[in-house]
Amino acid sequence: MHLRDQLNALRERTTAMTRRRDWLLLGLALVATAALGWASVLAAAGGPDKSKFVNLVAGWSDEEKQALVDETHRAERDFVVEFTNSGRDPRSLSRAPIESAYIAGQKNISEAVAVAARVVHGMVTRVSYAGFDDGRPPRSTATVQIIATLKGDDVSSINVSQTGGPLPGGQGDNGTLVYLDADELLLPGDEVVLILSEAGDGTSQPLAATGIYFVRGGLIEVEALNPFGSEVAGSSRASFGQLLRKAVSSGPAAP
Repeated sequence: MHLRDQLNALRERTTAMTRRRDWLLLGLALVATAALGWASVLAAAGGPDKSKFVNLVAGWSDEEKQALVDETHRAERDFVVEFTNSGRDPRSLSRAPIESAYIAGQKNISEAVAVAARVVHGMVTRVSYAGFDDGRPPRSTATVQIIATLKGDDVSSINVSQTGGPLPGGQGDNGTLVYLDADELLLPGDEVVLILSEAGDGTSQPLAATGIYFVRGGLIEVEALNPFGSEVAGSSRASFGQLLRKAVSSGPAAP
């Protein structure tokens, strides 16, 4: 049987979600190897066991491979739209960090506050996601209801934009929540203290690795790559607020 006939038969035997996953994995493999001149591409046929890997694109032209890559990107975009419209909980997804080019900037909380345009304490009330068909990861926009403003304009709510969101795949084809390793995603229901810059499109963005502080059980939790996280992790909400107010009062005005 010709390879394309085999693939068509495989498609008919699988569910719609499994079919999307298989083609997504193949498309992602093609994206990863495009810079190598479309070297032999292996797509998983049932797990990490290399004996189950098969070359599904042997004999395909570059145009056919590129068409599959484009189809994969469209599937990613469509999944984001479907996920958002379904109202599903992003906390139900498996998680996958995207390695960033983060280089430690601020060495302490005072330096982080000094470069920030806004410092707030708030609750995340909703999150929306935008998908793209050009290979970019999804974009997340969180609405944060302000409890207290420590620096910046005093408003009732703000929108915080981040790189990351739902993509196909994950355990049981349920989907995967991708996020930058230096920018933990905000999710509905999170109580947070945010140190923010302005994104230029009317939204705010957390400082990389030093901009998000989760309040859980009344205590502060920090992002994994925060260079001074050990100095503030475990602080009470009140004591962390005092530390921030001191940094705001002693630092320069917002840029």
